Amino acid sequence: MPVFIGAGGGLIALQRRLKQFSIEDLQLLSSSWIYITLAPLVGGLLAFVLYMLFLSNLLDGQLFPKFVPDSGIDPETQNSFFVLFKTHGDGPEAYAKLIFWSFVAGFSERFVIDIINRFQRNAG
Repeated sequence: MPVFIGAGGGLIALQRRLKQFSIEDLQLLSSSWIYITLAPLVGGLLAFVLYMLFLSNLLDGQLFPKFVPDSGIDPETQNSFFVLFKTHGDGPEAYAKLIFWSFVAGFSERFVIDIINRFQRNAG
């Protein structure tokens, strides 16, 4: 779900930027579907990265969604990659926050990139 919401945010951001594009940019957009789909693809990818940051608890606090593991996870798969997707929001507000932040990730690509840069600076 975050990927689709992020892609929607990317589409709306592209639509809002159309007014500022030059004639050459608009001609390039009209002749290539790759340029049109680039903003939604990047928005969806950044929303997924943000979702992983939420799952890892690297971003936490009142403004961000909290996820908890599903009950009854098979001990054999407990340490596998797929356990990431066996989580659920800690209440309905977690899903509302996830939808909001996924949209923001697609709409404002700089938001997630700034978060990644902050992690990079702190790690170095």
